[in-house]
Amino acid sequence: MAAAAMTVTEERSKVVAFTPAYMHYTEDMLMKKQVSDKPHLFQFLDPFDSEVWLMLLAALFLCTFSIFVIGYFSPYEDKDEQGLGTRREFSLANSLWFSVACMLQQGADRSPRSMSGSVITREIVLRRI
Repeated sequence: MAAAAMTVTEERSKVVAFTPAYMHYTEDMLMKKQVSDKPHLFQFLDPFDSEVWLMLLAALFLCTFSIFVIGYFSPYEDKDEQGLGTRREFSLANSLWFSVACMLQQGADRSPRSMSGSVITREIVLRRI
């Protein structure tokens, strides 16, 4: 008995008893190879146009601002010591960090407690902005 990634051919099936395939995964991506004379610092940005990167940043800041505003006004979210605003975990800067972590699928220590904050968080994680 052996497990290996082999293609089933007619010659091989005469010698080996293959089981039916249980998973077919055939998603491929084909991109034009960029030929550059020498590497540069921002070469990782080359696969996408600048408009795509700008839209990704805009979506990131929109989600960040939405999480902060919903956490600030929601009565179900954690509040500071005076019962106003938000706690440090979801300040504007930490909301940005939370959105980046969700977009990169790294997760976070805390997530929003309110239903509306959880919905936005799930959209960021599932759709990856």
